[in-house]
Amino acid sequence: MVFHEAIGGRPPRWWSTFCETLPCATLAVWLGLAVVITGCKQSPYELVPVCGTISIDGQPLSAGRVMFAPIARGDGLDAGKPAFGDLQPDGSFVLSTYQDNDGAIAGDHWVTIFGPKQGADGTVPGGPTDLPAFSRYTVRQKQSVAADQENRIDIAIRSQDIARFATQ
Repeated sequence: MVFHEAIGGRPPRWWSTFCETLPCATLAVWLGLAVVITGCKQSPYELVPVCGTISIDGQPLSAGRVMFAPIARGDGLDAGKPAFGDLQPDGSFVLSTYQDNDGAIAGDHWVTIFGPKQGADGTVPGGPTDLPAFSRYTVRQKQSVAADQENRIDIAIRSQDIARFATQ
C-alpha cells in the first residue's frame, strides 16, 4: 500500500510527475557521478611504467616501500601525485600512482624508501643483518623517469648511508 492510499487520499499532482521522471533523474545522477569519479582518477600528467630494485650493500631489501615524488618544473608548484611501490622479497618494485602498476609521472623525482618494520630483536628483516633500523631514507640523487618508454630504475645504497641519513 502506498502512503497516500494509507491516509485515504489521492496522490498530489507533483507525485505522479516525480514518479514519471524518477528513472531519468536517477540515470542522470548516476551518469554524473560516474563522470566525476572517473575524471578524478585521470592524471593531467603523462604516466609511464616504472619498475626496479632496491639493494643495500649489494643485497636486496626485501620488505618496505618506495615512493617516487615528482619534482615541479619551472615556476610550477604542483608537481603531481607521487607513485608508490611495495618491495618484494627479491628487492623489486613496480610503481603505482592512480591504479595498480600504472607507473609514475614522467620527469625528475626524489625517491624515498620506507623501511620494513623492525623485528623483536631490533634488526630489520629483509636486509643485511647489520642494517640499522630506519623508518625513512631519502635517496640523495634524483631519479629521472623518461616519457614514452618503460623505465627500470635500480637503486643501490649503503647501510652506512642509512645509519647516517635515515630517519629512525
